[in-house]
Amino acid sequence: MKPLAIVLLCCTLISPVVSADVWNIEIVDSSSDNISGTSLVLDADNNPHISYQDQDSENGAKLKYAYWNGSSWEITVIDTGSTEDGLAHYTSIALDSEGHPRIAYTDQDTEELKYASWNGSSWVITVVTTANPIGFKCSLCIDSEDNPSIAFDAAIPSITHLWYARLVGVTWYISLVDPGYAAGLWPSMALDGNDNPHISYLGAYYDDMRYAVLGPEVWSLYTVESGNVGRYSSIAIDDNNRPHISYFDDHPIYNVNYAYYNGSTWDISIVNNVGDVLNQSSIAIRNDGEPTVTYYSNTYNCLMYARYAGSAWINSVIDDDPCVGFFSSLAFDSENKPHVSYREALGENRNLRYAYYGYTGIEEEEEGDPGIVLSDITPNPTTGSANISFSLQISCDINLDVFDITGRKVAVLAEGTFSSGTHETEISELGSGVYFCMLRAGDFVDTKMLVVIK
Repeated sequence: MKPLAIVLLCCTLISPVVSADVWNIEIVDSSSDNISGTSLVLDADNNPHISYQDQDSENGAKLKYAYWNGSSWEITVIDTGSTEDGLAHYTSIALDSEGHPRIAYTDQDTEELKYASWNGSSWVITVVTTANPIGFKCSLCIDSEDNPSIAFDAAIPSITHLWYARLVGVTWYISLVDPGYAAGLWPSMALDGNDNPHISYLGAYYDDMRYAVLGPEVWSLYTVESGNVGRYSSIAIDDNNRPHISYFDDHPIYNVNYAYYNGSTWDISIVNNVGDVLNQSSIAIRNDGEPTVTYYSNTYNCLMYARYAGSAWINSVIDDDPCVGFFSSLAFDSENKPHVSYREALGENRNLRYAYYGYTGIEEEEEGDPGIVLSDITPNPTTGSANISFSLQISCDINLDVFDITGRKVAVLAEGTFSSGTHETEISELGSGVYFCMLRAGDFVDTKMLVVIK
C-alpha cells in the first residue's frame, strides 16, 4: 500500500501591496482538430519555441512549430503525413548554439525516424533510420558542439529495443542501448555537463522503470523501480550530473512517481498528493536545484504543477479550466520562472495552450505564511470513526474533503471561513477501504491517508 498524504492549500496573509506573479495562460494554436506531442524549449531571450502534432482529419497529420517573436506567435507547418495520426504523435525540440530549432519525430506511415532542422532560411528534413515498427516517441538533445542525438525505440530488425542515434558530420551513427525484449518504450533523454546522454524508458514487458547512461565506451543499464511502472517518463539532470525522473505508476491507482539517484541508491516518492493522473508528466530542475513536475490530474481534471520543497511535494493548479493539461512540457527561464506547453483534453478543437509564471502588471496583496497545520488522523487505521484537526494562525476559507482511492469525493468534513485557532471534526460512516483527506486553502494542497477496516 502506498503512503497517503493530506492536501494543504495556502491562505492569504495581508501584507504591504506588491507586484504579483501568477500563471499567465494563452491559446497558441486554435486551428487544429487535435493537438498532441507538445515539446517546449526557451531561447537565450526566454522566448518559447514549441513543436507539436496537428491531427488534421481531412489533410493528414502535420508537424508544426510555434515561436514567440516578442510580440506574436509565428506558426509553421514543417511536415505533413498521409494519415490523420501517423506523423509526429510525439515530438522533441532543442535549440543549437545559434538558437536555431531542431526537431525529432517519427512517421508511422512511412516507418521512419525523422529529423528537421532550421538552417536560418528553410527547414531541412532528413530520415535518420527506418524500422518496422518505429516507436511513437523519441527524444532529442543537442550537445555543446551542436551535434544532435536521438533516443528512440524501434524493431531493428524484428524485436523492439532502445536505440541511440548521433549525427556526426553528415552521417547518423546508430547503436543499441538496451537489448532487453520489448525494452525502450517512452524514452526521454537529457545530457549532463560532460555531454553524456542519460535516458529513462519503459523496461521489458511494460513492467520496469529503466535508466541508461553512456560512459566512456559502453552503456550502463539500471532498474529504477519494478511493478507496473515506467510509462510516460521524463528525465532531467542536475548540476551534479545526477538524474531526476518522473514517470507513470499504474498500480494500485495512477500516480506520478519521482526517482532521484543520490549517488548510491534511488530515492522514490509520489508526486501527486491525492487522486489519480493521466497522460505524460514533464520534469525540470530549477536554478536552485529543486525538481518540479507538471502533470494532468484526472481527479481535478486540470493541469497541475508540483515542486519538491525539501521534504515533501507541494502541488498547485496551473490551469483550472476543465480538462486541460495533456502532453505537458516544462522548462525554466533565466529568471527561474516556469513555462509550460500543453493541450486541451476535450473540446471541438483541442487547442495548443501555453502558460508562464510571471509578473502580470497588476498590483496585489502579498501572500504570506498562513501557519496552517493539519494533524494526523486518529485512530488510523480505524474500525469506525476517526478524528482530524487543523490549526490556522489567521482566518481564511478552507475546504476539508474526503476522497476514495479512485479520486471520487465521498464526504465534506468542513467548508467555509474559519477563524484562527484549532478546529476538529469527525470522520465517520465510511466503508472499508483507503481514503484521502484533503485540506484546501488557496492554491496549494497537502494530504493524509485514512484506512478504514470493518
